[in-house]
Amino acid sequence: MLYAAKTFVDTLAGITRLEKGPQHLPTSYALLITSVVVYTLIRFGVYIYKVPIGSAAIMGLTDTAITVGIIVLLLAVRGVTFRAPQMLTAFSSIASAFGLAVIFSLGLISLIPDVPMVQGFRNVVIFPLVLVNVVITGHLFRASLATNLATGVGIALVLLFIVTNVTDRFDPTLERTGAGSSRMTPSPQTIPER
Repeated sequence: MLYAAKTFVDTLAGITRLEKGPQHLPTSYALLITSVVVYTLIRFGVYIYKVPIGSAAIMGLTDTAITVGIIVLLLAVRGVTFRAPQMLTAFSSIASAFGLAVIFSLGLISLIPDVPMVQGFRNVVIFPLVLVNVVITGHLFRASLATNLATGVGIALVLLFIVTNVTDRFDPTLERTGAGSSRMTPSPQTIPER
């Protein structure tokens, strides 16, 4: 059991170094379900920093459903759905690790008393995490869809764009400007005053 866990972690580390692909993971539905559930809980933890608990739960579930759906759809289009358990396990496990790093960072940033400084510092810390996660996700798509890294990163960016835009629809702190408008701005009542 301990050896299997070490092998799993070593494989994930190899994936993050872009040396291995999801095909190096075992096809295990127990591992798949566990990693997707953990991913959903971690996404909930990330969203809880910006929205109320009910909205965070909806956003976490929506994030997971869209991500899993798009990944399975892309694999089906390429005729390689047999890779879905490994791809989803790799994606959700690695994204969970990055999600934990984001939660930890947001927790530390929330200790900063200067509100204007918090937003700038948050962007400086979170952006590199998102960027590295997009490159690793692109690598996963490259390996799973038999494409190149640039295409994989492009797919990862589109996935991030779709998930962000759809989950933002459940964010009550954003005010929609105009009927059917996709432009959203923070509502004045959600901006803390000093």
